[in-house]
Amino acid sequence: MEIGNPAAPWAGLPATGPLLPLKEAAQYIGYSLSGYYAAAARGELPPMIKMGRGQGGRVAVPRPWLDALIAARASEGGAV
Repeated sequence: MEIGNPAAPWAGLPATGPLLPLKEAAQYIGYSLSGYYAAAARGELPPMIKMGRGQGGRVAVPRPWLDALIAARASEGGAV
């Protein structure tokens, strides 16, 4: 198993498990939709996976990636 970057606890985890639509993913960790986009662009949150074709395609985030982020921040004593 690959050891991920401690700043990105989801790194090295496969993109498997339940996929949460971006709005649900943001709510799951207490972010607004725009806040999630901004934090993901800075590399602070897991990236989105594009689902479907074209510009109308939806994006989702694997829940295990979010769970890894929550666990890492909880062990550091920080907020999500």
